[in-house]
Amino acid sequence: MKTYNHAFTIGFSVAGSTDPKGLNLTMQEYRSALLKRMDDLDAEGVEAWHSAVDEPFDTYEEETEETEEWHYPYIRAWGRMLGSHQSYIEEQVRRARLENAPKNATYRKTSGLRGDGGWSTDPEIVSEYTRQRIDEIIKETGGA
Repeated sequence: MKTYNHAFTIGFSVAGSTDPKGLNLTMQEYRSALLKRMDDLDAEGVEAWHSAVDEPFDTYEEETEETEEWHYPYIRAWGRMLGSHQSYIEEQVRRARLENAPKNATYRKTSGLRGDGGWSTDPEIVSEYTRQRIDEIIKETGGA
């Protein structure tokens, strides 16, 4: 069965700031205000929650054993090697799935002089150091 991961936003307010842009707020002030907002929504019930979060702004299919063949370990390893944020890596994997990229895709090429905007693949890695590092990351993480 397919499962999905949804990203939502929720609004809350912080009172008492002396900065017009709220730049003086602390982590604790944010946290307290957000917890109060969640307590208020709990008190109002499930409909209040549905109304507060509205529809997700992003959704992706979660990986399961069924989608393991679409795991794209080279994209994940390439992103980790470059220090990319995990959400960016997941977006690249999602795009690879949508575009039916080769299983050994490493990254999405830009269109223009350097190519058609297709996917670069593992055999295109010229540097032996880079190839070894990618293989090490895949081994260390199990490709996840």
